[in-house]
Amino acid sequence: MIEKNNAVMKNKNLLIAIASVIIGLGIGYLLAETSSGESSADHLHDSHEASWTCSMHPQIMATEAGSCPICGMDLIKADGDGAMSNTQIKLSENAMQLADIQTYVVSSTDAENEKGVIELSGSIEINSKNKLTQAAHIDARIEQIYINTLGERVVKNQKLASLYAPELIAAQQELLTASSLKELQPELYNAVRTKLKNWKLSDVQIDAIESSQTLIETFTVYADVSGIVTKINAKTGDYVKKGQSLFEVSDLSTVWAVFDAYENQVGAFELGQNIEVKTQAFPRETFMAKVSFIDPIFDQQSRTLEVRAEIRNTNGMLKPGMFAMAAIEGMTEDTETLKIPESAVLWTGKRSIVYVKPSEEAVFELREIIIGTLNNGQYEVYGGLRLGEEIVINGSFTVDAAAQLQAKPSMMSLKEENISQRIDLSDGFDAYFHPFFDAYFDLKDALVASNRDLAQGAADRAQNSMQKAVRKQGLDQQNKAYFEGLSEQLAQIKSQTDLEKQRDVFRLVSEEVISLAKGIKDTDANYYVQYCPMANNNKGANWLSTERLIANPYYGDMMLRCGKVTDSIVADKP
Repeated sequence: MIEKNNAVMKNKNLLIAIASVIIGLGIGYLLAETSSGESSADHLHDSHEASWTCSMHPQIMATEAGSCPICGMDLIKADGDGAMSNTQIKLSENAMQLADIQTYVVSSTDAENEKGVIELSGSIEINSKNKLTQAAHIDARIEQIYINTLGERVVKNQKLASLYAPELIAAQQELLTASSLKELQPELYNAVRTKLKNWKLSDVQIDAIESSQTLIETFTVYADVSGIVTKINAKTGDYVKKGQSLFEVSDLSTVWAVFDAYENQVGAFELGQNIEVKTQAFPRETFMAKVSFIDPIFDQQSRTLEVRAEIRNTNGMLKPGMFAMAAIEGMTEDTETLKIPESAVLWTGKRSIVYVKPSEEAVFELREIIIGTLNNGQYEVYGGLRLGEEIVINGSFTVDAAAQLQAKPSMMSLKEENISQRIDLSDGFDAYFHPFFDAYFDLKDALVASNRDLAQGAADRAQNSMQKAVRKQGLDQQNKAYFEGLSEQLAQIKSQTDLEKQRDVFRLVSEEVISLAKGIKDTDANYYVQYCPMANNNKGANWLSTERLIANPYYGDMMLRCGKVTDSIVADKP
């Protein structure tokens, strides 16, 4: 009985032990799973920790929301998977085909421009120095016109028209009377002959009238020069006044090639310079021309001035009105200028953006760029793109619309009012920036004076003084990126020899400096934000000044007082 009880107890203990093991294993498994889950969750949290960036300056990365230290825009969340940046969007092949996406590889001056050649478009025009107006020298009625067709060639002394003039008949009668009295009144006789000469009667004609005692009823107009009839201003039966134009005759042995040059191209021209001219009519022919005139006044609407070159046209191939193209050498300093088609650029108020295709995949990246002059359907690019990058030139709006649908940064989401936000510096740190602001105002004054060399020197001083100030104190990631961007812009002005390109970059520098000035405390100076609505291709541009009086750095003496004060920055002295 006892042994039976012991057996039962052993079996119970065995069952209890087995159950305990099973329960332990189960609890361990659950604990392990929980631990593993917690570890995985922690890892997932770490790997997907919120990352914030600027849609226009993707080099800016922050761990929390805020504003971009460069442009002031609100930071947005970056993609967590790391496959694409927040400014990139991927399209399907079907979407690519439907949108007819076309791309273009960014280039500099083309192969024939390796020597620094710029091209202009214009037209062949009449050399006004060789254009003569045939006018009536007396009040008369036109009896007959001998030239009825524009473009007809005439030679000197060829008949052009016959006029009936009552005054001429009366003067001939005076001649006959004075001729009979010339021995007694030679002064009267000579005066009558002079009158007839002034009406373009020759000595031979006057002598014939005097000898024949016969009046000439009609007065013949003869061509004063050989050339082409380019205008007929009268017809048979018309009454004309003295001095009224009858015909225009032009000698086309030389013609003008007339072009419109932009501000940044003016430095390539000088009087007497030889240029090559081509026409659409004779694409295989090259005509040598010499610059004879450079207009001293800019057209305020188109921002161009006229350049004329004279061409010898001995064989008569060149016709007034033909389209002409010119190639001008001597621009070697601009050979690295990048060019992109006009269709690639999207506008967001004051900004210019393009979509870049960074790889073979159908991925497109939003990029802000700095553009210059539009010439022959292409913009010059001063910043934001590199040679060889691939950009969208057809279908950009479709890509931008897709970005909007995916809540990505897009043309429509960029807000200009966020530019020029305040950059706050730590106490005491802003005092190191006094030399930087002095150099900035020197840069502004150099551009007002249209002096590129002084601008280069001032940009160099501004960059050096800013770098010295930055080294005085450690900066967080955002402020460091801000000053690196500003330093890069100043370096562009320092290395640029084209005044207009310096002014384009100065516009961006000024936005950054205005942001910085709003956070400066340790100064007694008051600053004035000034604005020119015509700068930046009529999109407007700001700059900072220590005086209320406008002195425009974007146009200099050309429009010195163009602008207005839009804001004042008073130092926050404690």
